[in-house]
Amino acid sequence: MTFRASKEQLKDVRELFDELDYSLRKFQMKTGADNQYITMLLGAVMNDYKIRTPDISGFNQNIRDS
Repeated sequence: MTFRASKEQLKDVRELFDELDYSLRKFQMKTGADNQYITMLLGAVMNDYKIRTPDISGFNQNIRDS
């Protein structure tokens, strides 16, 4: 069974992206950072998150079982 997000979950994701976009633009205005620097920062955050996140294979299995 394929996981489908509810309308409320999709709304939450949209709000998260809006908040991230606002924060990144604010950071750029304060620091003068260009898009390449922002991309590098987001890549570093992603890599750090991957290291700290436990193996998600069990999570994927739980979604299929739901």
